[in-house]
Amino acid sequence: MHPSQLILSPVAIRMLIIMVVVQAIRYVLPPGLDSGLVYFLGSDLFRDGRFDPMWLYGSVTSVFVHSGWLHLLSNLMWLLVLSPQITPHLTGRGFALFFLATGTAGALAHALLNWGGSQFLVGASGAVLACWGRGPTY
Repeated sequence: MHPSQLILSPVAIRMLIIMVVVQAIRYVLPPGLDSGLVYFLGSDLFRDGRFDPMWLYGSVTSVFVHSGWLHLLSNLMWLLVLSPQITPHLTGRGFALFFLATGTAGALAHALLNWGGSQFLVGASGAVLACWGRGPTY
């Protein structure tokens, strides 16, 4: 791999910063406010025991919320490894849209596979897994 391929794109850096800032905010919030933040940003289409399309936005916002620092660091590590190999092919907005679309698709796939079950989903694991699927290009 050429050293120039190891440089993170500005959009990948922005995604990393957003995720770190959200986790830092969660870290300093009192438990009640932190739970409220996860409630409104996490993905759970069956919060009241029934499907409610109002909560579909959580499938997007949940990509930026993580269950803790280790969860965030795990996703960030893979994003640091994989994004330099993807961003030459999906530049700027393309990478951001790919990351958000695949993270959203992961959350929606989880909801479909566990239809009717209420479970909050957070994290960028679906998007990171899609980066694996997009794979290194040599």
